[in-house]
Amino acid sequence: MDDYDTLMEPGADKLTALLEAIAVAEKMKSELAVELHLLACEARVEGASWNQIARQVGSSRQAAHQRFGGGLTPEHVRLLEEQLVKAQAFAQLQLEFGDDDEFEEALSFVEQQEQLD
Repeated sequence: MDDYDTLMEPGADKLTALLEAIAVAEKMKSELAVELHLLACEARVEGASWNQIARQVGSSRQAAHQRFGGGLTPEHVRLLEEQLVKAQAFAQLQLEFGDDDEFEEALSFVEQQEQLD
């Protein structure tokens, strides 16, 4: 994402493209935060100590515990629900389209629609 000129469609406004990229990056950041929280929870279930988790994220044991020790936030739950809806739609597409080419076309269409939203 270093060179937005190569990512932009011909005639596109650079500022608009940059602002859209910021929105996408922010959404990715939120989704990664959820994934990181879930991974930390799973690591704890598997026997990891707070010290081990803290080393991986570059924080103190106490900071790791405060960050990951509580339950999921409403934002985490919302993002997980979005991911579940997408996974269900993906599974439905797989069931409806036995042919790999038809499935790829349908998946491509869905991804294009998501980008328009």
